[in-house]
Amino acid sequence: MIKVMRVIPNLGMGGAEKRMAALLSVMDKNKFCFSVCALQDKNKDFLVRQLSNAGVKFFNAGMRSALDLGAVFRVADIIKSENIDILHTHMFPGNTAGKLAGIIAGVPVIVGNEHNVDDWKHPWHFMVDRLLLKKTDKVIMVSEKVREFYIAKAGYKREKTVVIYNGVEDIPETSAETRREIREKYGFKEEDLVCVTAARYIPQKGIELILSAAESLRDIRGIKFILLGEGPLRDKYLEFIREKNLEDKITVEDVKPDIYSYISSGDVVLLTSYREGFSNFIIEAGALGKPVIATDVGGNGEAVEDGVSGFIIKPGDASMLREKILYFWNNRSRAAEFGAAGRDTVRRKFTIRKMAEETEKLYLALAEKINKRGGAD
Repeated sequence: MIKVMRVIPNLGMGGAEKRMAALLSVMDKNKFCFSVCALQDKNKDFLVRQLSNAGVKFFNAGMRSALDLGAVFRVADIIKSENIDILHTHMFPGNTAGKLAGIIAGVPVIVGNEHNVDDWKHPWHFMVDRLLLKKTDKVIMVSEKVREFYIAKAGYKREKTVVIYNGVEDIPETSAETRREIREKYGFKEEDLVCVTAARYIPQKGIELILSAAESLRDIRGIKFILLGEGPLRDKYLEFIREKNLEDKITVEDVKPDIYSYISSGDVVLLTSYREGFSNFIIEAGALGKPVIATDVGGNGEAVEDGVSGFIIKPGDASMLREKILYFWNNRSRAAEFGAAGRDTVRRKFTIRKMAEETEKLYLALAEKINKRGGAD
C-alpha cells in the first residue's frame, strides 16, 4: 500500500480544492492510502466531509501566517507519523511549506502541482520554486500553457514536468421541470438566451467584461445574464448594475449548492478571466452540453475548440464578447451543436476517471524509487 499525502493551503471554495477532493474520492484505495494536510484553518466543512466519506484522513497544520515556520515542522511531524511515501503539494504556499516539510521528514518522493499561469510571482518566488525543484521528483501541470509558463519563467526542465488535465465527475442531468423553475424564478422566458458565469468576484476573473457586454446589449431584452459567485467586488458590481438600470438584465446570486442545475438552466457559459491554469468551470459546462465563450488565457484554448465547442476571445475585449453572444442569439440551433461537441470533448479527454488513471500511473512509476529502497509495502 502506497501512502500519499496531499498538502494544500486550505480547503476553500477554489477549483483546485474541489477538484482534489473529487479526485481522491475515486482513486484506487486498494493501491493507495490517502491523507490531506491543509496548512491554514480556512476549510469548508463539506469538503472535509467529502474526504472523510472517501476514507481520506484530514489534518490541519494551523499555519497562522506565511512566516509561521512552526507549521512546517508540524507538517513534517505528520508526514513522519503517517509514514508517508509520496508527498504531493499544491500551489505556492503548499509547494513551499509542504516540500520543506517533506525534506525535513525525509519523505522518499515529492510531487509538486502548478495550477495557474502565475504571472503575479516576483523573481524571488521563482527562485524558491527552482531551489525546491531540485528535491522534487515530478511537477504536475494542469495544462500545456502552465507548463510552458514555468519552463520559460522558472527554468523548469521539461522532463521533470507532466501535464495531467483536470477532470469532471459524472454530472446528473437536470430535469426539464427544475430548469423551468429556475428560469421562472428570475423571470427568464423559454425563448431568452441566458448567459451564465460562476466565479470569485476578484479582478482576475474579469467580470466587468460581462457587465460591459450586458450594457451594450440592453436593447435586446431577450438576452439575460446570471452571475454566480462571491468575493470582494460584489458590491461594486451591484452598484454598476443599479447605476446603469440593468436589474432586469443581470442577476447576481451567491454560489449555489446545485450550481450544475443553474448551468443547465442557462444557454451559454461565459468565462472572462485574465488569468487561468485550466478551468474546471469550462469542462463542467462542456459535460452539461453548454457552449462556452472564454478568454484566451491558460488552458482555455485546450479545453474549448474555437468555432466548434465555443469561442475563444481576446482577454478584456468586451466588443468581441458581445459579438459572440449575438452569434448564439441569432443562431440558437448552433448553440446546441456547439454544446454537443463540448460534451464529446469532455467525455474523451476531461473525465475524473481519466485524471485518476493518469495520476495513479504517475504515482506507481514514482513508487519504483521507494521499492528500490525498501520503503512502500
